[in-house]
Amino acid sequence: MKMKKSKLKNSLVLGLLLIIFMFSSTGCTKKVMWVGNNLPGHMTASYKYFSGVDTGRINAEPGEIIIIKYSSEVKEGELTITITNKKGESIEEIPVDEEGIVEIPIEDEGKYRIRIEGKDTKGSFDLKWESK
Repeated sequence: MKMKKSKLKNSLVLGLLLIIFMFSSTGCTKKVMWVGNNLPGHMTASYKYFSGVDTGRINAEPGEIIIIKYSSEVKEGELTITITNKKGESIEEIPVDEEGIVEIPIEDEGKYRIRIEGKDTKGSFDLKWESK
């Protein structure tokens, strides 16, 4: 009986260590003092620290144009904003630390994504989009 308890205890400890390792080795997004929204057609946030990825979805049909109004401010670190197709391939990079409008003609039907990647960054972004 004592032997079974010892094996059970060792198995539980090993399982717990594996779970901790899995969570510590996966890429995770860290957000500190993040104030933002991720709504259909609009993503906005200001933050003291952001490291990781956030995404928004855009639905568009062939022949339409995705119109994105953007502004961002990068006080520290790096911020990258890209538009990806349903295969995850980048089709447009949005300039950061400025504001403007980008128009992207759509050739393929499907779901497109706005991918925002921060690397130890501090700042803000505001993105509004529609497809016409």
